[in-house]
Amino acid sequence: MTGACRISSPSSTRRCPSAPPAIWLVAAAPAAIQPQIDEAKKAGVIVAVSSVPDQAQSMPGFAVVTNGRRTNEQVGEIEANMLARESKCAANVAVVSLPFPILKADTDKFKSTLASLCPQCKVSEVLLQPQDIGTPNATNTIVSKLQASPSTKYVYALAGNLTDGLSPALRQAGLNDVKIFGTTPDEAAIAALRDGSHAWWINVSSVMQGWTAFDGILRAIDTGKVVNDNGYPISILTPKNVPSGTGMPVEPATYREDFTALWKVK
Repeated sequence: MTGACRISSPSSTRRCPSAPPAIWLVAAAPAAIQPQIDEAKKAGVIVAVSSVPDQAQSMPGFAVVTNGRRTNEQVGEIEANMLARESKCAANVAVVSLPFPILKADTDKFKSTLASLCPQCKVSEVLLQPQDIGTPNATNTIVSKLQASPSTKYVYALAGNLTDGLSPALRQAGLNDVKIFGTTPDEAAIAALRDGSHAWWINVSSVMQGWTAFDGILRAIDTGKVVNDNGYPISILTPKNVPSGTGMPVEPATYREDFTALWKVK
């Protein structure tokens, strides 16, 4: 954002001709880029941020949050209800996550909902580091956790790539009765649904992330007001309902038509 345009007065909010109307970021902590947000505000630019628990501040400036706290808490609540039903309130589950604040919002809601529904259920956490994604260190850490706790029969992954290679690693370790579920699946997780080796995934897709972010930006432009978590079409995919083929499903399948009808464009 720095250097996008020059502003004649620090108090000016007029958009510079060379500035974009909006900038979209994903999982960028607003506090860490506050000087750039302030500069964007002076230039009349909307800053939209997805996958953060923060609240939008001003229009223009940090004006839009999508896939935020409300959406992620809803995901955590749904996941807890799914697990309570599937396990008949007898689950011992390991939550596999990354050190991002938005994922903590999901985890906290999952834990509190499950505790309310099934006080006898047990929850532990496995916190991986971003650099471990897709490496043997990630699968080894999860497998070691499950080996140390034989009663843990469920793995809740907060991103699909956290489970890449996990199913064969579990089989190799003799942990054949562990069920894997999660949110934000990748291609490998969808393939695992199709072959029946994963239990279910909440489909928070990158495609829908982009469309909902654009929708949030349009709402801010249209109303002149900040937009906080404008809603997210959540779907639950299982081996029984996952679309066939090899691609990544986006639900609902009519999302393009739905959004363009909402925006009243052709």
